[in-house]
Amino acid sequence: MIIIIKLLIGLFFVVLGSCYIYAPHIVSKFNRWVRDNIATDRLLILRRRRTGLFLIVLGVVLLIFLFK
Repeated sequence: MIIIIKLLIGLFFVVLGSCYIYAPHIVSKFNRWVRDNIATDRLLILRRRRTGLFLIVLGVVLLIFLFK
């Protein structure tokens, strides 16, 4: 059960990071829904590459720990 949770969390962060880098319009739609909890428009506009890279690295690290 823990393995499935780690896998889903890791994949979530990889997909979210990829969306920040390659499809910011998807993030802005998601951002509209959870504006106060996840991100702000300022974060999306000014730091989308840095945030996207961080989320991808976080997801990959979680996936690596899953398979060790």
